Amino acid sequence: MVYSPEEYERLKAFYKEDLAKRKAIQEQFRRALLRQKAEWHVAQMRASLERLGIAPEAEGEPSPTETPNPTADSPPDLPPDSPPKTLL
Repeated sequence: MVYSPEEYERLKAFYKEDLAKRKAIQEQFRRALLRQKAEWHVAQMRASLERLGIAPEAEGEPSPTETPNPTADSPPDLPPDSPPKTLL
């Protein structure tokens, strides 16, 4: 079947529009599926924490961060006139 140039352009425009709609629907479905999977994993993690007796962190509150103690990792300061310590 031979199409006139106008018919061909209309069909091409319709195809592009239909393709864009299908891609949008597929993207919405993909995002909904990813959200569902993520929510399932979060629910599993919460249930596991509860079974272990660990309370999950409250939502919206920042988690307390440990401030490293700079003196804990460094050796104690020696007086300047003391001899250096050796292993042998």
